[in-house]
Amino acid sequence: MKKDRSKANGSAVLKDQRCSSGVEGLDDILSGGLPRDCFYLIQGDPGSGKTTLALQFLLEGVRRGESVFM
Repeated sequence: MKKDRSKANGSAVLKDQRCSSGVEGLDDILSGGLPRDCFYLIQGDPGSGKTTLALQFLLEGVRRGESVFM
């Protein structure tokens, strides 16, 4: 996903409203990634991949030059 921004009323507007999860197959299932500006709760049994998914998501943001909180 590329950062397409356009100016509207003096503020930047993000054209693509999805962000990559960092997992290509999951992005395919989600029609391109996770919708932006939403809160997601990931739950599962120990060892199911919650932390791995979170790290993949953060690393994808870093790869794209976005600010991330770790």
